[in-house]
Amino acid sequence: MTTMVRGTFGYLDPEYFHTKKFTEKSDVYSFGVVLAELLTGLKPIFPSSSDSNSTEQDHISLAAHFVHSIEKQSFLKMVDARIAEVARKGEIMAVANVARRCLNLDGKKRPTMKAVAMELEWLRVNRSESTSRLSKLAAKSMNAVMTPKLCSPFIF
Repeated sequence: MTTMVRGTFGYLDPEYFHTKKFTEKSDVYSFGVVLAELLTGLKPIFPSSSDSNSTEQDHISLAAHFVHSIEKQSFLKMVDARIAEVARKGEIMAVANVARRCLNLDGKKRPTMKAVAMELEWLRVNRSESTSRLSKLAAKSMNAVMTPKLCSPFIF
């Protein structure tokens, strides 16, 4: 029995085009594309220019553009404004680096999905712990500011 692999261009592992073999690491590549989409708000394949008059547009692979921008340290310019509003730069870069490793052209150098899931979970837990600590600090400082100091009526 032979199974034909079907997938959406832009998500498919580039190694598949050379080897015609689909592996667990192919799923990791596709997940990297999804992470890149979430961070940037871009489609997996997008027009290279915004010139709508052009009849023939070249298209760019989000995965290639994403990895290139990280290597050139210009990635933060690509981040979707909605993400930039709610996450800190360090958090964004941590998730971007997970995505970059998933998008490695050499499947053997990609992490396993289990390793990716564990790293993302670690980032999530640390974020919620850090947010919780910040909330407690903010509440403590607000209480200090808002709580009136009781004074003896005899002290002027």
